[in-house]
Formats: sequence, structure tokens, C-alpha cells
Amino acid sequence: MASEATMPAWSSPRRIGLRSPDPEKCLHDLRFVPHHEGDVGQAAGRVPDLRKGRVAPSSVYSYLAMIRAQSGKRGLMGSRETSPTLGAIARAPFLALLLSLLTLLFLSPFSGMGSLVRAGIGIAATAVVFSTLRLVAIRRQWLVIAILSGLSGSLLKVVSEFWQMEQLYVASESLLLFFFLLLSAMILNHVVRSPRVSMDSVLGAACVYLLMGFIWAKLFILAEWLQPGSFNLPPLDSGDGGSAYLAIAASGHLTYLSFITLTTVGYGDLSPIKPGAQMLAMVEGLAGQLYVAIMLARMVALQVAQNITGRTGS
Repeated sequence: MASEATMPAWSSPRRIGLRSPDPEKCLHDLRFVPHHEGDVGQAAGRVPDLRKGRVAPSSVYSYLAMIRAQSGKRGLMGSRETSPTLGAIARAPFLALLLSLLTLLFLSPFSGMGSLVRAGIGIAATAVVFSTLRLVAIRRQWLVIAILSGLSGSLLKVVSEFWQMEQLYVASESLLLFFFLLLSAMILNHVVRSPRVSMDSVLGAACVYLLMGFIWAKLFILAEWLQPGSFNLPPLDSGDGGSAYLAIAASGHLTYLSFITLTTVGYGDLSPIKPGAQMLAMVEGLAGQLYVAIMLARMVALQVAQNITGRTGS
């Protein structure tokens, strides 16, 4: 067999992140390298068959380099220098988004504590926007539109707390609503098109569920701005502003109401009063139940199909 020193630099085992210079060992280890669906299938017919005889190591390493390159284009990290934690994050691009959404959710109830806290929530919303940069599976043109709208809404939210204008409040909430809607639609499309259950699809489905809560929270805020008194809220101080200031001051309560409605807990301490607000709450409760039921049924069916396919070897 040819030695590693005689191989092209681009196809050497060290260059593509392999520990062993033995081609047969490399092909065996390849089974444990995470690939996107279709990577190995696209290379069918070019896999070196060691059972037919001895093959040149360069052909094995060339094949492995091709697989590494295909995985790398999709954001996977396969080099040996990658730590297990970074590798897990790279294979789960929705993890950063999920953590950002949870941070935003935990901060939302404190929005009534003043402008600085609400500005901090706007910064947390900016972190949500930047966490979408890892979603390489989403179509770039739609991702750019979502990022621009989300970044604009987050910055306006921060600026509006220091330069108080009712138009800025409304514009920031409207842009964030559009951002959450577009992002949830793109992620849901990606999850539904996934042919198998993976950690990536599970985290993506969880992100969509949280985004649904934020979408209805923004709808509740806009409803309270358009028709003050739409919800049974505790006494709030809007300062010298108008209905938009009152709606923003109630944003923490309305976010709480949104997620309580989404999960159908319904404590009853906050409730919609006007017909438009009642319609929004009713649709959210229905959407939350249908989403969980349908998504759970789909994932269970895919997992059962995967297990059957794995046992039959087909």
C-alpha cells in the first residue's frame, strides 16, 4: 500500500481529521460520522469496496474527504480538533435559538419594572435574531428578510425606551411580530420536510412552539393598543403616553397570558374581555393543542418507521 507521505495533501488522513492512516479502519469509523440524509447516497458507487481486494489508501481518503466536505457545507463540524460540546451545537443549530427564546421568555414578566428592563428585553430579542444565523438549512433569502425585520424591531424597541414615541413602540412590536411569524414558518417547513426524527427536528419543533407564544403575545399587545381595555389587566401606569405606552407596560402580563393560553392552563387571573381579544385567545388555545397533537403523532410515526427500517435492514 502507498504510504501517507505519498498521498496528495488534500486527501491525507490528518488533513480531513482522521486519526488512523489505515483505510479499512477509516471506512469503519465513517459509520459513526454524522451526515445529513442523502450524503452517503449521493456518493453511492464511489465507495471503495475493500472486500474485492486491496485498494490504494488515496481512494479511501478521497472518498472520506468528499463526505467531510459535503457535511461541512451544511455546517457540520467533523474535525478531530472540535470539542464534543461544540460538535453537539454544530449538529443542533436550533439549540442556540431555543436558548435565546427561553431567555426572552424568562425576562418578559419583568417588563413592567421600568424602561431599562424593557431595553434589556429588547437586547435579548436581538440575541434571538443573531441566533438564527446558524440556521443554515433555511433558505438564505427568507432568512435575510427575517433577520433584517427582527433586528430592526429589536433596535427600535431599545431606542423607543429612551426616545419615547408612540409610533416607535407600534413599529417595533409590528416588526417583531413579522419576524416571529416568518421565522416560525421557515422552521416549521424545515421540520415537516425532515424525513426522520433527529435532535435537530425536535429542537426545531420546540422553537416553533415557543415562537407561537410570542406571536400571540405581540397580537395581544397590538389588540390592547388598538382597543384599550381588551383584556382584564391589573392597574398600570402609562406615564404621559397614550394607549401604546399602556400596551407596552402590559406586555409582560400579555406575554404571560399568551403562554398560559397556549398551554391551556388558564388560571383566570387575566382574561380577554373584548370580542377581538377573545377570538385571538380562542384561536391560540386551539392552535396550541393541535400543534402538540399533530407534531407528536408525526414524530412517533417517523420513529416507529425508523425502528422498523433498522430491524429489516432495508
